[in-house]
Amino acid sequence: MAADEGGAFVTSNFYREHAQGSRELAVRLPESETRRHLLEIAQKYDALAEQVEQQQLSRVAVSTA
Repeated sequence: MAADEGGAFVTSNFYREHAQGSRELAVRLPESETRRHLLEIAQKYDALAEQVEQQQLSRVAVSTA
């Protein structure tokens, strides 16, 4: 989990859900710059989810060492 600006923790699922929402909106649009931007945003949300998951794995590895 990662802390957001308010100090609350955000899970990778939070980012994955936003990525999915961006993709769902993008596929409803005709091929356009807006659609491409939404798909890029989805990729960035997925990258954030990966970062959170990697941080969680790192914490687990450190706590079990």
